[in-house]
Amino acid sequence: EISHATRKVLLAAVAATQAQPYQHQALKAAEAASELGERMAKTGNWSQLQAAQRQLIHLDVQQQWQRDQYAVAQNEMALLKTIQQWARTTPRSLQLPTALPELPVTPLSEQAMQSRLAQVRDTLPQREKVTALPNAEMAYRAYRTAHALASKQQQILTLKQFVYDETVLRYNGMLMNTWELLDEARALAEARVRAINAIRDFWLAEADLQLVLLGGQPESFVTLAAGSGDSPAAAGH
Repeated sequence: EISHATRKVLLAAVAATQAQPYQHQALKAAEAASELGERMAKTGNWSQLQAAQRQLIHLDVQQQWQRDQYAVAQNEMALLKTIQQWARTTPRSLQLPTALPELPVTPLSEQAMQSRLAQVRDTLPQREKVTALPNAEMAYRAYRTAHALASKQQQILTLKQFVYDETVLRYNGMLMNTWELLDEARALAEARVRAINAIRDFWLAEADLQLVLLGGQPESFVTLAAGSGDSPAAAGH
């Protein structure tokens, strides 16, 4: 069976790779808006202020793209190290799953968690029995919170898709301008990335919970920060 540490590093690597196409879409939308703004400013149809504002957005997205690219490489290295392939002269190429598992509709109930915990506590030494309960409570709280956040992010993504589709219709009917279309394209791509990261965080929390319910103890619990864009492998989860 795959180890807890390997599973978490694998989840991070899959999420980073899965998010790449959408990160690139966000970059291309910001790039197109910046180039269009620059051309319009040169012809006198836009102010230098407006062009600078678009350039700032582009630069910000470029920086995030560079962080994302580094995160992919970082997570791949962490996975290779975990499966003891990094030191090989010709390391085995990684064949990662194309996507994370879907978010379960119904999370594990507290009653089911407590039942499993009671069974495992009976098998633990006295010292570990003392820490099993608070560890399980924290792991379960992280698990349920991550599930709630990922569910909300799915709702946000659905609404972002609706807004983008409606923007396309209005743009085709000449009721909305190019800036609005590019902004919504970037917002949709970024929402997809956040949704992937939220699902990643749920499965990281689920891995911690499963470890606790087997009598183990995670080194740390997942950080459910807004956006959740940082590499879990790098952050030491």
